[in-house]
Amino acid sequence: MKAEAGKRLIKDVIIAAIALVIGGALFMAALETKDIGVGLVGGFIAAGFPFGWRWMSKVFTAVGFYTIIIKGLLALLLGWVAIFVVFIGDAVSFAKAKA
Repeated sequence: MKAEAGKRLIKDVIIAAIALVIGGALFMAALETKDIGVGLVGGFIAAGFPFGWRWMSKVFTAVGFYTIIIKGLLALLLGWVAIFVVFIGDAVSFAKAKA
């Protein structure tokens, strides 16, 4: 149980880190800047996207182009909450398994 909770926590941290890097790079490219601070802001905004997408997948399935866009925007907004909920839940389950 402890190993499974640890793997889930590590997996979620890696997913958030990859989303942070990709989101930061895309944000910097879109604004045509080389400022790392701007990239970090965009990266932090995008870091919750995978977790918001996971939550939105439980609500509805995106079939067409417009529904994918809507689901993506909602996942971006919901991701700011979802990332904290997921990390807190992973930390609690890891602490419970450790005890």
